[in-house]
Amino acid sequence: MEMYKYIYWRPDKPADGDGRELAHIHIVAGSWKPSLSNFLEMAEVMRETFEDATNDKITGAKILAGTNRDFAVICYNAYIPKKVYPGWTQCKDPRSQTYSF
Repeated sequence: MEMYKYIYWRPDKPADGDGRELAHIHIVAGSWKPSLSNFLEMAEVMRETFEDATNDKITGAKILAGTNRDFAVICYNAYIPKKVYPGWTQCKDPRSQTYSF
């Protein structure tokens, strides 16, 4: 399953007491049928980088509109250190993101 990993930073929100910044973290997967096992597989990929992303903190959905209707997404919101995360595309504003699937 092909996966795309994104971190959307929220510069409009203040950093926490430890200097971590709020981020919306998404994994988008394409061309597969949503199932619990597929969502769990995506969550495991997310936990490879963000170990605090437990199942109760992750949401999942199938994309129903737009040109990427065969895609699904999982999301995790957290305060994380602002640094380079290899393999992840980072954006300042999710509204400006264009996908190239």
